[in-house]
Amino acid sequence: MYTAQQNRHGNVIVCKGNDVRNSYIIVFDGTYDECLEYKLSTRDDAIQLTLSKLSRQLGCLNKEIK
Repeated sequence: MYTAQQNRHGNVIVCKGNDVRNSYIIVFDGTYDECLEYKLSTRDDAIQLTLSKLSRQLGCLNKEIK
């Protein structure tokens, strides 16, 4: 698992694992490629990526419940 972490200045870093780095917060998690795509995307694209990932996760949960 990888995380995209952002500081108050808007800098985004991709990190292995979910340890929060000093002065950063986790804004996205996923594969390395997903986190890198999040980092390199514009703000609108980043929001769309997050919504798409959440939608996929909800789809998986719905299948498990049925």
